[in-house]
Amino acid sequence: MEDNKQKRSDARATQQAEEIDLLELTRAVLHRWWIIMLAIILGGALGYGFSKKTVTPVYDTDVLLYVNNSSLSVGSTSISLSDMTASSNLVETYIEILNTRTVLNEVIARTGVNYSYYQLKQMISASSKNKTAVLCITVSDPNAEEGVLIANTIATVLAEQIMKIIEGTSVQLVDAAVLPEVAATPGVRYYAIRAALIAAVLAIALIVVCDLLNDKIRKEDDFAKNYDYPLLATIPDHAKSGGSHYGYYSSKPEQRPTNQSEAANDTRTSKNR
Repeated sequence: MEDNKQKRSDARATQQAEEIDLLELTRAVLHRWWIIMLAIILGGALGYGFSKKTVTPVYDTDVLLYVNNSSLSVGSTSISLSDMTASSNLVETYIEILNTRTVLNEVIARTGVNYSYYQLKQMISASSKNKTAVLCITVSDPNAEEGVLIANTIATVLAEQIMKIIEGTSVQLVDAAVLPEVAATPGVRYYAIRAALIAAVLAIALIVVCDLLNDKIRKEDDFAKNYDYPLLATIPDHAKSGGSHYGYYSSKPEQRPTNQSEAANDTRTSKNR
């Protein structure tokens, strides 16, 4: 007896450790496709509405300046490695000058924008273009036209200040700022699609979890997995299979016989058919 109990215990442990039937899970997900579609619609709508009210598009505007070394003229045809190195090093110096109060406050005064020095400084970024002597200044602004105005004004003010501070050097405009066509930050459509995808994943996860936690016996394999008893018989569902059926429960309640003789007559009549 103890050996039989041990075998049953081991068999049950083995059955519980069986791999999840991916095909059954896929069927469960496809069977409840309408839940996923509803989640996608609701998630996309919520993402669109939330981003429409809270997310502000930001536009990046670039202006390119050439750092001119004192010993190197713009029209010079002979450029040595030392000249290029000196110009590249000057880029970092020009970036520091750009972030000074003198330059940025002058930009605010000329453009008339309603920003403080710290606000404008956060909107500006500068770096060397591909490690060359070209200085790239980027202005990030929710107003694209205002960003273009600030970027071009920075190029003018920075050139003036550099000529005052560093003798024999200057900054030449390579490419002026133009109006950007698209925003640099993701738009409303991006957040709507992302929210819809997240909602779909959550819906699928919920369906899978509910299916795994459902211990209802739906087929013969479910009985064999949960119980150690042999399956003796199954009751066919004629209504679902489309087969013929007869007897007491095949008729409507009002048509069912009220006594045993009528029931026997109905049974004989059904068999004769």
